Amino acid sequence: MASPTPGRFLVITMPRAYADLLAIHEYIGAGRPRNADAVVPRLVDAIARLERMPRRCAAAREAGEFEGELRQMVVSGFRIVFQIRDNRVEVLAIVHTSRRNVEDFE
Repeated sequence: MASPTPGRFLVITMPRAYADLLAIHEYIGAGRPRNADAVVPRLVDAIARLERMPRRCAAAREAGEFEGELRQMVVSGFRIVFQIRDNRVEVLAIVHTSRRNVEDFE
């Protein structure tokens, strides 16, 4: 695994989060393909920006139920839920803000 540049974090999109991105694109694209083609790149860009200062993002609402540093970033009506481990950011899930909590990060 490559190590990040000093002062930057290595961002890893976990399988669940990747599947969430695909599902979001499919769901939005079923009714509005142009919207899907706009929203998903915004989410991907936001994930990439987590390499710099991920702690600027708020603690995720599930943080108390989770060991480790769990945070979230809200983009285009979706919560990007991630954990910070050492010099890594692991994107765990991407869920619509209307969903109360993320049930399972695995």
